[in-house]
Amino acid sequence: MDTLSDQEITKLLNSLDKSWYADFRVYVLIHTLLDSFGRIGEVLALKRQDIDFEHGSIIFNKTKNSLFRIVPVTKKTLNLLEKLIDECKEFESDYIFLTNAGKPLRDDPARKHLHEITQRAGIEKRVHPHIFRHTGSMLFLKNGGSIRVLQKILGHAEISTTMIYAHVLDDTIKVSMNSLVRLNI
Repeated sequence: MDTLSDQEITKLLNSLDKSWYADFRVYVLIHTLLDSFGRIGEVLALKRQDIDFEHGSIIFNKTKNSLFRIVPVTKKTLNLLEKLIDECKEFESDYIFLTNAGKPLRDDPARKHLHEITQRAGIEKRVHPHIFRHTGSMLFLKNGGSIRVLQKILGHAEISTTMIYAHVLDDTIKVSMNSLVRLNI
């Protein structure tokens, strides 16, 4: 399963000219995908009312299994979403991610733009929207997150689906165990 390194994420984000609407929009999209572990369709379907700025969460209503889920996100992502909403207020759309013409952004154009900025950034790896879901999940587990909590965030009905990330837990356990001071008995 492909993921992005911290350096690749930084390189990708730094390649964007945030003074251009399309680049700023994909900057916010990448942060939202990474922070929420959302699927591209879920994130692009977000509407203003799906962002709970007070409680710091996103409500995904258009999900793969048709069940809504609430996912906490960072203040940085909330601030970026708020700026994007403000940037698009003239269009009077409930959707957050809009085209330059004010229509809801769809999967294919978002993928195409992501491909273009990946090339611009000089990243050889195939970067697609789902790689951010994998990357966010891996980082969550590497930083001590629970596989059960990850299951809930990802919206997986079965833990076996989430277990594709279990090798990260194995590596984390090894590192943790090796860092412990052991008694020589």
